Amino acid sequence: VSFDDKGLGAGSYVSLQWKELGVRLSAKELKPGTGGYMPNGYPRLFNTSQAVDSSGYGTLGLSGPYGNVLIVQQTGGHEQWKANELGGIISLEFSSPVDEVLDVGLLNVVESVLVQVTDVDGATHSTMVAALGPNSYKNIIINVQSVLQVDLMLNGPVAVTHVSICSTPVSDNQWPTDLPSTVPSKSPAPSMAPSLSAAPSL
Repeated sequence: VSFDDKGLGAGSYVSLQWKELGVRLSAKELKPGTGGYMPNGYPRLFNTSQAVDSSGYGTLGLSGPYGNVLIVQQTGGHEQWKANELGGIISLEFSSPVDEVLDVGLLNVVESVLVQVTDVDGATHSTMVAALGPNSYKNIIINVQSVLQVDLMLNGPVAVTHVSICSTPVSDNQWPTDLPSTVPSKSPAPSMAPSLSAAPSL
């Protein structure tokens, strides 16, 4: 599940765009009062090739050759992108258990990240990723089988580049057909320059 999907514009709020893989995305606050702009509970795509605008607004630590990555949008000024400084939770829910979750890519790991994977038996498998500094990239090996949900608990302005799964594609009728609007704001998101490369592959 690479979030550098060329068919989706940078700035898009996303949820069911990967439903052919049986994936539903959602976002919420890490803790009450930590903020984050999540219309209808959707995370947002951020273009790493345009990490800041001409006035310096954005998240510099998210610059790099990753194309679109997934963030929890900062509250306020949401017509332009900036990752929430206090982080948030990004969840991937699967419409049917996936055979295996292989790995997760994280960018700008300035604070720790807790990866929680829930399997069909209700067991939770946790991996803690220590802070690595601005613009850092970390690929976390998971290798958990029969997975129902992945929760990424971001303690800072961290982005997700991809989540690798081993699964049989599902039919479209397993998810609702409605999709979130592209950018629910008064002003357009920054235009997207061509991304330098796709998200890292295994």
